[in-house]
Formats: sequence, structure tokens, C-alpha cells
Amino acid sequence: MITTWYLDNDGDGFGNDAVSLGDCVQPGGYVALGGDCDDSDSDLFPGNGCSTCSVTEQQWLAANQVSLLTALNGCSLQCFNGDPGCIASCLQNEGVPVGAFCLTCVEDYMTCTQSNCLIQCLGNEEACLECQLQSGCFATFASCLGMVDADGDGWWAGSDCNDSDPAIHPGATELCNGIDDDCDGTVDNNAGTAYYPDLDGDGFGDDNALVLSCSPVPGLITEGGDCNDSDAAVNPLGTETCNGLDDDCDGMVDEDCVLVAVKAFLEGPYNPATGLMRDGLRAMGLVPTTEPYSGLGYVHVGGGGATTPPVVLAISGPDAIVDWVVLELRDKNDNTSVLHSRSALLQADGDVVDMDGSSPVDFPLGPDDYYIALRHRNHLAVMTQNSLNLSGSSTVIDLTDGSTATYGTSAQQVVASVYVLWAGDVTFDGDIKYTGAGNDRDPILQAIGGSLATNTVSGYLPSDLNMDGTVKYTGAGNDRDVILVNIGGTVATNVRTDQLP
Repeated sequence: MITTWYLDNDGDGFGNDAVSLGDCVQPGGYVALGGDCDDSDSDLFPGNGCSTCSVTEQQWLAANQVSLLTALNGCSLQCFNGDPGCIASCLQNEGVPVGAFCLTCVEDYMTCTQSNCLIQCLGNEEACLECQLQSGCFATFASCLGMVDADGDGWWAGSDCNDSDPAIHPGATELCNGIDDDCDGTVDNNAGTAYYPDLDGDGFGDDNALVLSCSPVPGLITEGGDCNDSDAAVNPLGTETCNGLDDDCDGMVDEDCVLVAVKAFLEGPYNPATGLMRDGLRAMGLVPTTEPYSGLGYVHVGGGGATTPPVVLAISGPDAIVDWVVLELRDKNDNTSVLHSRSALLQADGDVVDMDGSSPVDFPLGPDDYYIALRHRNHLAVMTQNSLNLSGSSTVIDLTDGSTATYGTSAQQVVASVYVLWAGDVTFDGDIKYTGAGNDRDPILQAIGGSLATNTVSGYLPSDLNMDGTVKYTGAGNDRDVILVNIGGTVATNVRTDQLP
């Protein structure tokens, strides 16, 4: 590669810009640095009086390049027309103790930058400096001020703590190498691996509190990205829920969640006189705090194991919890494909709510159209006939008044003009059968002992079809008659099947 060499008659290490030649090898008597204003005097060279600036001004400039360039950035906008008086006045106001005569160099520097690097300098500081170096603006400016940038990194001696190494200068990346790479007077500070505090213990740290260190920091972790380090449920692996928060720390709120507010009644506990369902199981303390469906063999898609606090089960009245149910969201293009399912709570007034006992049920799926199916452990499931649009705003699906069409034929029973889910599926297999293999009648008899039909048993049992907390095979309010009635009441071999695809 051809290099430009400058004649150095006085041997001060700086050559005469007017006498140069290009060669691959350094000729005798020539040097790589030009800018010598008097090549016959070894006491005059750039950085030592060879400038329009005084020695005192040069000393300040050498030590305060960052302050000068910061002031120049502001003044270049204020004095965009390049007026020398404006520039000198502005720099003086910015605390640059250099006279106007010395600052004649600035006008040429600003003109060069605006002509060659305007777009880059409007973009970012790094691109601006690179352009100034490549265009020669910076080298000319440094030479004019009497500064020396021996390594060509854009930082002159005095501000550059090692002017023989272009990788070392103010603003350089500090490395774990025993060297002050960024010239801040400290070795290996703010360098190395990023460590983060993890106050909530979720395995992700707070980016805003990161510490760079060349050795492990006790009590800190190396994984950042936590946007709320006081909540263990919020982190990059969190599940986005419809709560107004960025649960997964992706910078978006509630982008992957939909809210579903289903209203439905179960035939077993429904009371036409009050228009509510009886909450006998809850009142007897039989409703579990953990969903029962996983134990019954139902495989949730993306859910399972949901729990509710005891305080929710202590609520009485219309919002009292009657039992657990399962909600399914199915593919709008394939109603047999369950995209996500969740256990939820059913209130006495028919509202299906989340684990807090009041909120609509949220699903970690994006806004779209979905089929909605509702299951219960001893009632036949039901599903909407059409896919419905769901979003982060609560969508009400009322299955009690006939306003929402359901899939199949006679998917629900009508009791006093109110639509309810068919009771009788003791075996939770999607059929109501009174006789034959896998029927729902025999489990009731077995639950009470298997021999004495007048026995009763209390508990949270699938054979308790009217959900009053007591299983009865015969007598008033028994659970067996419900099965016979719901298959037609006369032909014992009839079967009623849930209307799911």
C-alpha cells in the first residue's frame, strides 16, 4: 500500500506538508506525520507552538478535546451559517477559553464537516467521527489547532491516553485486559460480563441495574431482560395475560391475550324459582381449591393445575362459587382442534370467572375468532355453533337465554325458558346412559354402597348430579331419576350424547 511521506529536515518527527512523496517503504529523512510549520526549527512542530493558537491555548485544547467537541456540536447548530463571530462568541459562552484568532480553524472544520458529513453527523456521533476521519476534516482541524493525533483514531495527544494505539481513546469499549481502554483513568472498570440483581428470584435481572465486571459478582446473575424485578410472574418467559401489564417483557401490553365472559347454568343445581344455581357444595366446604379435571383424566391444553384461594370459596349470594368448569377455545378453521383450555369457576348467577372469583377468564392467545366450548364434570358439554371474535376486551357469551347459537341438536335443556347444560354424565365420557356398559346409573348405586338403595353418602362426588352434597339413589331429590328423564324418560336404552364435534 502506498503511503504519503513528508520530508523532516529538522528531525522533530513532523514533516513539511509541501515536500512529500508516495512509497511503500519509508524513505530516509521522511516521516509519516506532516504539519510542521517550520521544518528548520526542531522546537516548532504540531502541539508545540506550530499553530495560530498560543501555547496556553494548545495546552487547554490538548487536555479538553471532549469539552471542545461537545461545545462545537451545539455551536454548529446555533451558527449554521458559519459566521466566525457567532462561532467564537458561542464557544466562549460554552466555556472554551480560546481566543477568536485561534478559533479560525473552527470555521474551516465546520465547513468541511457540513460539506462532507452532514447526514452522518445528524445520525449519530460514531458515524460522524468516522466520516470526519475519512474525509480528512479532523486531521486538518487538529493540525490547524496544533494538535497531534499520531494513531489516527480521532483523538489527539493529551486527551488520548495512548496516542500510539488507535483502539485506546475516550469513548472506546473498556475490556478486561489490564488497560485503561477508554481513558477515564481507571483500568477494567465497566467492562466484562453483565451482571444483574434479581430481586424477585425469577431468574431474570433488571437491565436498568446491570453491573459490568471482569469477575463474578456475588448475589447477581448473568441473565437480564426483567421489566419488573419486583414481580416473579413478569419476565421474558412470562405468560401474557389481560391485566394491563407487559407480563412477558416484550414491550407490548396484553398483545397475546383474550378475555372470555361466559354465562351458563347447570341443570343439576339450577333453581327456576330464584333464577340462580344452588351453592350447596360450597356451603358444605366440599368445593376444592384446586381444579378437579386433571384428576378426572382431562388433559388441559396449555393449562391445568389451577387453584383458587379459600377466600373466593367463602363468598355467598349470586357470586357464590357453585363448582369448577373447563373452558376451551377452538380453532376457527377446525372446531375439533382445541387451541387452549382452562379450568375456571362457575358462580351461582351463571358467570364463569377466573381464579380471583370475579374477573373474566383470560387466555394467552391473540385476538381472533374462536369456537368456545364449556365442560362440566357431570353435565354434557356445549359449544358455540359459530366462531366468535375475542379480544383483550371482555366478550360476553350468554348460553342461558338462547341468544348464542350452540353446535349440534338440543345441545342444552330448556327449564322455564332458561337454557341449562344436561345433567347426568356421571362418568364424564360425553354420554348420558341409564343402562348397558359404562352407564351412569350404576356409579350412583356404587357410591352409596352398592346394595342398600336407600343409603346416602356425602362428598364432592360425580354421582351427585343435583350437586347438593349428598348422593341418593332413591327417594325425593335422588340423583338416579335425572339420568332416566334426560334420555327420554321411557326407553331405558336411549343415550344422550354431548354435541361436540
